[in-house]
Amino acid sequence: MVVVRLYGWVRDHIGAKIVELNVSEITLEHVILMLDEKGELLKETQNGSLFVAVNHEIVNDLQRVIKSNDVVAIFPQFSGG
Repeated sequence: MVVVRLYGWVRDHIGAKIVELNVSEITLEHVILMLDEKGELLKETQNGSLFVAVNHEIVNDLQRVIKSNDVVAIFPQFSGG
């Protein structure tokens, strides 16, 4: 199982804080498409408006293979001071 944690407007868009996917191995791109079939999240990720982390490490390669027990976090850009 892969756990996906959603933050900010992504949480509102998907309607959940945490999504559990019953998969053993999948690419990060397919994880994103499973959450949002229309592809909005994928477009936002590709243009740099969304960040994706796997096991607390920012990932830019959407072809990265995600395995069972990995934790994926998807979150929008943020700022602060």
